[in-house]
Amino acid sequence: MNHQTEKLYLYPVWIRIWHMTNALLCLILIVTGLSIQFSNPNTMVKFNAAVAVHNVAGIILTITYALFFIGNLFTPNGAYYVIPVKGFLDRLMKQFRYYTIGIFKKEDAPFPVNEEGKFNPLQQVTYVILMYGFVPFVIVSGWGLLYPEMTHQRT
Repeated sequence: MNHQTEKLYLYPVWIRIWHMTNALLCLILIVTGLSIQFSNPNTMVKFNAAVAVHNVAGIILTITYALFFIGNLFTPNGAYYVIPVKGFLDRLMKQFRYYTIGIFKKEDAPFPVNEEGKFNPLQQVTYVILMYGFVPFVIVSGWGLLYPEMTHQRT
């Protein structure tokens, strides 16, 4: 008996490519950022090269984030980042209880992954905070460091 199982992709191709690109860019930014911060002759990446690569990676990250943001506005993927207010605290506590107790008792997950719900409530709130709060802050602060003259108050 030959059972072929069809692979279920929960994320569209553009999100998977975006995610892989961002992972690579974040690694580049970490390595070059540490090389800039702790610059000395034995640093992994020389200072001038680290600055140049860091700046380019930051610009590309800004572009990919803009594509993510626009993609979520105009594709069905954006719906996964909308947190229903009604019953949110109950869902959050149910997931928290599962992670702290239920998982160790081998209970079924209260919010299993499927095509309708990629994120459980804790994942959803974490992703919303990161992707619509933290990442924009990092990008804006990065641009402020790239162009410090724009951040100074003129008198």
